[in-house]
Amino acid sequence: MNNMILKDLQRVRSHLTVIAATVMLACLMLTGCGEKVRADDTLVGNYAAKYGEMSGISVPMDDFGKFEIELKEKGKGSMSVDNESESIKWQNDDNTVTIKVEGEELTGRLDKEAIIIEDMLGMGVTMTFVKDGSTYEPAGKDDGEDKDTEEEGSEEASADDKSEDESAGEGSGEDADDDKASDKDKASDKDGSSGDYSADSAEEPNVSDIDDAEDGMTGEKEYEELGSLDDLVTSFYGVWVSAGNDYEALYSEADALIAKGYKDCLVVATSDFDGLGRNVSYALSCGMFDNEKDAKDRLDEIKKAGYKDAYVKHTGSYVADSFYYVVTSMIEPEIDEDNGEIWFKNVEVQFPYMTGYETEGSTVKMTLYVDKDTVFDPGAQGFTNHKNGEKPYDWIVKNYEAAKKDPDDYEATTALMGVFEVSINGNHIDRYIASYWWD
Repeated sequence: MNNMILKDLQRVRSHLTVIAATVMLACLMLTGCGEKVRADDTLVGNYAAKYGEMSGISVPMDDFGKFEIELKEKGKGSMSVDNESESIKWQNDDNTVTIKVEGEELTGRLDKEAIIIEDMLGMGVTMTFVKDGSTYEPAGKDDGEDKDTEEEGSEEASADDKSEDESAGEGSGEDADDDKASDKDKASDKDGSSGDYSADSAEEPNVSDIDDAEDGMTGEKEYEELGSLDDLVTSFYGVWVSAGNDYEALYSEADALIAKGYKDCLVVATSDFDGLGRNVSYALSCGMFDNEKDAKDRLDEIKKAGYKDAYVKHTGSYVADSFYYVVTSMIEPEIDEDNGEIWFKNVEVQFPYMTGYETEGSTVKMTLYVDKDTVFDPGAQGFTNHKNGEKPYDWIVKNYEAAKKDPDDYEATTALMGVFEVSINGNHIDRYIASYWWD
């Protein structure tokens, strides 16, 4: 199933790219016909996306495609995504510029000769479009040297203070130990157990209870259940138009239907569902529906389009074990070195065939964890800087520590972001199958 899912994901994304080109051309709607709008001549020019930032981490713009905005006179212009261009209308006030395409809206903040658009496409990415010929750089870009100097001075001062404290503290070791013990009690503040978080901590984690060996649960933690796989919608009514063992042929047929306007066509592995026959390996459905009536309405359309043998059937239960969890920005996992566990809180989990389709029940927020029993699938693919023999636990720790040490370490930070295909059992990730990026 893995290669088939990967190709479906790539196909869905290729069509989402077309949609993204329209959405990204979005801006605030201009006022009614005939009404004057402000479009300052000083803003006229071509702006290219030069800087990207995600959760405070710089990301190369090349990985998000080539974005450009051209503001022309009288509020006209164009916006292009990887050379796919659309006409736009724009207007501005003292602080923002707004662009409109086909009723979609996007707002950019003006900063000298740059336009800064936050949370691009809901990905959590802030993109800075810089006017051609400008020497603009984001605030703080050149502050590194001064910051290093300040830190060095701070470290020297800290060392001097430490030396003075050690001299002044000679002979008071018992008091220091008492203070440490007191601080430790305050920091843990936990019902006498080193594993339980305080309910009145500054930032309460998503945790109801954590028990340790004293409670007879060595190496196990009980986190608050945000949701479970049972909350996902993992079956649907399909309008089945074709089936067979040649995946590539069905894939091409799906593309032909998509070209006719049926964007929700997909190819499924029949073995992934208990309600589909086993005579063939793959089946093509023109849509996914949560009720039979909507599926039959689509069936009428499909038959009129020439697919006389199409029919409606429910998939039955999803019996495969792979799901997706999605990370759109750097998150800080909880690493429990004592028990060899890594906990991810509040992550979005998806039913694989629903990727790219925002429907009720297609995603659920869950708390997941990895331990040293978690493995990479023998055919695992897409895991940046993974070394032979390295387990997921070690790979995650390695990249997280590298990203924490150097937030600009692109290889490490992007390794932990994207769409991860995994096998999940309860809250435990048993197996990592593949890692995808938003190409």
